[in-house]
Amino acid sequence: MMDRSESAGCRICQLESIAPPISGDYPEVIYQTVGGCGAAQWSWVRFTASDRELWCGQFQGKFLGAALSPVRSEALILTDLFLYRLDGKTGQLLEWMEGINWSQVTATPAGDFLIADDYSICRIESGLSDLTDLPLPVSLEGIEFGAWQNEFLTIRGTLFLSGGKQVELILDSGDDSINLKNPLDIPPPIDARPIPSPIRRMMPLFLVLSLFLLIALLIWLLPDS
Repeated sequence: MMDRSESAGCRICQLESIAPPISGDYPEVIYQTVGGCGAAQWSWVRFTASDRELWCGQFQGKFLGAALSPVRSEALILTDLFLYRLDGKTGQLLEWMEGINWSQVTATPAGDFLIADDYSICRIESGLSDLTDLPLPVSLEGIEFGAWQNEFLTIRGTLFLSGGKQVELILDSGDDSINLKNPLDIPPPIDARPIPSPIRRMMPLFLVLSLFLLIALLIWLLPDS
């Protein structure tokens, strides 16, 4: 994947995930955190600076995604071990978060970062620990970010406890609202579903039997005269 910004004087104007480069192909920075010294897997991201210089960052864990915000002049790199926040002007590591369940990351056209795990979506505010939950209209699992179309982001997921029913949602980055692309994707509540015909035909008999049982119970409870 590739993300880009054309801001002048920045160390990170474009980024993309790449295979391990041949030693010496690019200047390389190893973003090693204290908690991941023994990481078994590493990922590489190639950065392009405003002067078109190419350089490479090495990150601990399996690469899951990345996002670039020209407005904030920051980049996020997400692996299965860490979420990294980089300064876009210098390339320096600003902060990192360990032991996370995030699987998706993107940046809005306005420059805000959005992250998601299987069940929820959040907007990053001042830092990685300052998050705002974005309400979902339905309970989902397996959330995935799709493509941006202007200020609208497509989101895919599976309805929770639906037997695998897939749905699409649209996030409006203007007001952070999230709505179903097709509201008819949601099954009606159980009590709003039509009663099957055989059961409907048997309902008068059920009512008569219930009334008979109620009368019998009352007679049984009445004291002997």
